[in-house]
Amino acid sequence: MLLLTPGTSQVYYGDESARDLTIDDTVGDATLRSFMNWNDIKTKDETQKILHHWQKLGQFRANHMSVGAGKYQLISEDNGLVFSRIRKEDKIIAGINLSKGNKVLNVSSIFKNGDTVNDFYSNQLIEVKDGKVTLNSAFDIVLLEKK
Repeated sequence: MLLLTPGTSQVYYGDESARDLTIDDTVGDATLRSFMNWNDIKTKDETQKILHHWQKLGQFRANHMSVGAGKYQLISEDNGLVFSRIRKEDKIIAGINLSKGNKVLNVSSIFKNGDTVNDFYSNQLIEVKDGKVTLNSAFDIVLLEKK
């Protein structure tokens, strides 16, 4: 979630791979200087999924200045959090903690009917109809950008 907040987000070495910070005989922040879990990244499916999630969020943030420096507008809190960010011509809509499966999101504050938008997270192209997008994905997150 921090990668979708304004300003700079601090990521500790290993956050992107769920590095275990339980290190015997350490005190305070010494655990943050422990060895990286490279083997987990290579061999564990769950660790690979976590890393892929971080990579998607990081790429989306890098592609859109509006994420870290744009004007925030709440769209909905009904079923998860849906908001927009705008910085000059860069406009995005993000949804987090959404239901997995079918989703219908109101995007009329940013996108027009007939626009094609990409859900960067699930890699789906969707046409805006009646001010909304409808998509089905196995994820609880949506990252919309105009295509």
